[in-house]
Amino acid sequence: MTLQTLFDVPMSLTDKHFISPVDMQEWAEKLNLGLTWHTFRQEQAVGEGMVFDMKKRLTNALRDANLDNSKVDLLLEWLLKASVHEVDSKSNGAKALYNFTKS
Repeated sequence: MTLQTLFDVPMSLTDKHFISPVDMQEWAEKLNLGLTWHTFRQEQAVGEGMVFDMKKRLTNALRDANLDNSKVDLLLEWLLKASVHEVDSKSNGAKALYNFTKS
């Protein structure tokens, strides 16, 4: 979503329909609902799995939009280095399960 928002890179519909835990928490508060949740598939959200997925998606999106993708590898190298600082947490998975309850 960052690439779409900042650089107008046309990402796929899957990329455009991203909902974060922050969104879900805000909706729960607005609707006066309780919320429990957890994420899974951490290997897709950080580290080598994330970089592999991002390379495929970003390279294809830039190619399809006739945009320069010569610096994609530089971004991916940086993301891989930065991901070593990610810690296991409730919110760093690529997929999530949310459970809303009446308060």
